[in-house]
Amino acid sequence: MPRCASFEPYPGAEEIWSHLQGRFGMDPEGFRGYRLWHYLGRPTIWIAAESLLPDDMDDLETMGLPLLRQPLPRGLPTTAFLQRFGHLAKKNVIRVDPDAVPSLMRGESLPWEQNVAKAGPFILASHLGILGRGWIKQGRLLLDAPKEWAKSLDW
Repeated sequence: MPRCASFEPYPGAEEIWSHLQGRFGMDPEGFRGYRLWHYLGRPTIWIAAESLLPDDMDDLETMGLPLLRQPLPRGLPTTAFLQRFGHLAKKNVIRVDPDAVPSLMRGESLPWEQNVAKAGPFILASHLGILGRGWIKQGRLLLDAPKEWAKSLDW
């Protein structure tokens, strides 16, 4: 398999597929046709189509979508990954009302009364689709949204 000087296939891929299945119920079969990569000496783990092979002459800095910014166990799925693949999740998905979306995207927390079995992270979804990674802290629901979202909203 060709490889460039900076990217190589991620050696812990099975652990990540197992983690995604255990935490979110994402069947590893849903990722057929994808491979995990990492940039040597950097913590981010990337997901890209198997057909995307870096060539020895490339000076790549990115490869597909960032899946985790750091390896497990501390690594968390990125917003980009969840928005692309979150539809595969069968558990730990919290669906919010359409009225809650603007507040969450502005970085505001909402009261959350429902009991949950685990602390998080969760996948937050609405009628619009997957919003991203969420948390429940002290009875409040939060969306771990990029700060740029709040700045760009005119709502």
